[in-house]
Amino acid sequence: MMRDELTQRLRECLLQTDLIIDSEFSNSNFIYARDRDGAKCPWNARVTIIISPNSCTADEYIVDVRSSEPMLKKGTRCERLANMVKITIAPKS
Repeated sequence: MMRDELTQRLRECLLQTDLIIDSEFSNSNFIYARDRDGAKCPWNARVTIIISPNSCTADEYIVDVRSSEPMLKKGTRCERLANMVKITIAPKS
């Protein structure tokens, strides 16, 4: 998937959330998304997403979704957003 296509699909996905792509920390090879300023979620549920190309293959990406929510708890906001991004950037067949 081309970088522009990935960015567009991710932007469309993020429209459904309180996350934005932060252009200050994103570039042509790296996407950094974070909660919007003033997002209405608890401080420990704030999420950041980092997407970068896999250095071994041109068509794979490394996706890192983080928050301060407990890792072992099911159904966290972090888990829900990670699943949403996973579906969004999966190759279309």
